[in-house]
Amino acid sequence: EHHGVAGVYGGMRRAMHADAPARGFGSREILDRGLRLELAAALRVTEYAASELIARAEALVHRFPQMLDALSGARMTEHHAKIFVDAMAGVEPEFHDRIVPTALELAESEPSGSFRRALRTLIDTVRYETLEQRHLGIRRLFQNPPVEGQPAELAVEIAGGAGDLGLGGRN
Repeated sequence: EHHGVAGVYGGMRRAMHADAPARGFGSREILDRGLRLELAAALRVTEYAASELIARAEALVHRFPQMLDALSGARMTEHHAKIFVDAMAGVEPEFHDRIVPTALELAESEPSGSFRRALRTLIDTVRYETLEQRHLGIRRLFQNPPVEGQPAELAVEIAGGAGDLGLGGRN
């Protein structure tokens, strides 16, 4: 069982949502806002700050448990966790497995300013490498178009990258 903001909030949220129909509450948004406001009042922070804490906690618990373990074990700071979650918010899920292990090593060894710069470089590098791979695949597709009778799945898979790059309609 996870502790901290995510654990407390998650438990309260599940209990309130389960009990809501019996108490005549239909809107989950209203219940969630009530919980955010209670958390904000208890922590003496704004609703916005409470919302950020909840989002960060949920990201660590559900998407990045390795980072939560490092934070729980005091191998990185809360500031490192904030930098990481904020940076990963815009990163496509298919890149996570390539980024998280190195980001964890960086978070455990670098001060927060160095970590922020190194993480940005890591994310950009992983994205660039993937774009390069797609570009090479597209180039191979145009150099060796599928012939009649050849499985179309490969061509469609490679050409899928063309749409992502905005090259889908070119002849």
